[in-house]
Amino acid sequence: MLDFHEQLFDSTDRHRRLDVRRLDAEFTRAEHREIMDAAVSRDTALTIKLLNDSIDTLITRRNSSEANGEAISST
Repeated sequence: MLDFHEQLFDSTDRHRRLDVRRLDAEFTRAEHREIMDAAVSRDTALTIKLLNDSIDTLITRRNSSEANGEAISST
């Protein structure tokens, strides 16, 4: 459980550093609901997968925005 907590903390830290304001709000809410439901149901494997997928989506969108010359905030 401590390892899982550490992974959640690391994910939260990454989220803070990435600009999530550019994400579609409805998509983000649905995605976060899925993560929450998996965590509440104690499905560790699914929770970790969903968190990683979420982070990958953020990174992909950030890289795409940077490639298009858009300014991205990392605070």
